[in-house]
Amino acid sequence: YRSYDYAADFKSGFEEMKLHYVLSEHKSIDWDGLYEKYLPLFEEADKAHDEVAASIAWTQFAMEFQDGHVGYGIKDEKIEKMAYERMYGNDYGLCTMKLSDGKIVAVMVEEDSQARKAGICNGSEITAWNGEPVENLSGTEKVFSFAVEENEEFYEALSIAGMGNETAEVCFIAETGEKKTVTLSKIGNYYDRMMDCIEDVIDKGAEISNLEWMRVDDSSALLRMRFMNYDSEENFSEMETTLREEMLALKAEGVTNLIFDLRSNSGGSGNHVKHILKLIAPSGEHVYAYDAVFDKKTQKYKIDSVTDDGSVTYQVGQCETYQGENLWGHGKIIILVNANTVSAGDHFTMAASAYPNVTVMGFTHSNGSCQGVNSVNFDYGMLSYSGALLLNEDGSVFVDTDQFRKAVVPLDVNIPFD
Repeated sequence: YRSYDYAADFKSGFEEMKLHYVLSEHKSIDWDGLYEKYLPLFEEADKAHDEVAASIAWTQFAMEFQDGHVGYGIKDEKIEKMAYERMYGNDYGLCTMKLSDGKIVAVMVEEDSQARKAGICNGSEITAWNGEPVENLSGTEKVFSFAVEENEEFYEALSIAGMGNETAEVCFIAETGEKKTVTLSKIGNYYDRMMDCIEDVIDKGAEISNLEWMRVDDSSALLRMRFMNYDSEENFSEMETTLREEMLALKAEGVTNLIFDLRSNSGGSGNHVKHILKLIAPSGEHVYAYDAVFDKKTQKYKIDSVTDDGSVTYQVGQCETYQGENLWGHGKIIILVNANTVSAGDHFTMAASAYPNVTVMGFTHSNGSCQGVNSVNFDYGMLSYSGALLLNEDGSVFVDTDQFRKAVVPLDVNIPFD
């Protein structure tokens, strides 16, 4: 029997990522600071032979990059569950979310729960949690990491309802308008309720099959796009032909509005993206992306310039294009996104947002992470990171946010969570 050497794995994985992570300059990554912060956590995990602690350390390390392509996958489902239980806290029977006016309200309150019996219902304003005003707690327990700052602000209140030990003291405004304080007992792990809240409330309707059409009304049809993959690489032309025929049939039936639902689109193949974009793009040639120039000697992409504020541009290589067919120039196109519309989903949204008949909508911006992915594998998990660089024509990074975390992909209509 041999124990895992978590500290040694961290050192090797860290060095590999430091060498090949393509957004180091773009995001101003402090590698020395990260090493000093996280090595002790892995050393402690070694001493305790604690795989859960090591998994949490990897997860939190990945969050530091605020990049949707940097993440840690835990191979053992039992270890994963234990790690999430430690990270996300306890379930007291409700979740919390922030409304447009800044109020924190209860969501996911079950009818027969202790919270509902105490007078808390969906929409009840929560004013304090364990004696602290909720506005002071927002974002204090970092369990999410988003490339776009506004996306993190949308989700920051969700972590509040997991704070506490065996009990949590909750102050709220009852339906009568009266301020009340109740003590709720722990009933389970908050991660499970939080994920139910994301799937059943925030992203309701997103968990359906890929490339499936749904008629919304006589003039509108929706295409659900969960990921950018098809049966095989060779079949993208077949997919394109099928979608073209389906869209022409909808057009003949009087449909003028198309909705592409890319919420929680996990990405995939760029070929998938191009074969759909060409159908809806205006006639003519369009740029898909520019490659960066890679220096094999240094194993780095060649930097062209760095400005005083730290903005970086790279040497531009080959340009990849596609021809637009203008199949839907007669009507409107809506693209629905959320904070987990990532990678090829981000790419699709960014490219299509330039078309004159496209409107991008969502509670949040798309994820803001679009580079190619590399990974480091361990016996117990996998660390993924951005490893291939895509550029704009001027040499700036395509889609991915820099250290200031301002969204690059447009959001034309910010739908209020209210």
